[in-house]
Amino acid sequence: MRTRLLPLLLAACAALPGCERNRSTSGARGEIDPSRAVDERIQVDFNDASLKSSLRIERALSRVENGFLVIQVDVRNTRSSNLPCEWRTVFQDKDGFDLPVTSNPWTPVILNSNQTFPLAKTSPVSGAEKAVFYIREAAPIRK
Repeated sequence: MRTRLLPLLLAACAALPGCERNRSTSGARGEIDPSRAVDERIQVDFNDASLKSSLRIERALSRVENGFLVIQVDVRNTRSSNLPCEWRTVFQDKDGFDLPVTSNPWTPVILNSNQTFPLAKTSPVSGAEKAVFYIREAAPIRK
């Protein structure tokens, strides 16, 4: 059974070499409101339950452009304060295997209080059929 690389989204720590290997993460599947636009090619995973309760997935969309899968996940911060996060997307083939890429860093973002943000990514290689969107709370940078 293949293990899955966990979490994918947010913060300034992602830009530092070796930072993410020191992060511990656990998984929690994100629920998308069924009354909203949902795309079966996108799976959303949060790194912990507290983050899952602070964010709401407004919609998840995808399209194929010139053979490349393009996804967009609209994330809403339901907290009354800004939330520094990191996100990334792992693209998969039709069999569910991760597509090889040379780099897939966490992308930092600050989600402002009570606002929705569209987070979009294009597959780095053609032939992607599915995407797993990961988001995690940003860890503070330590000196």
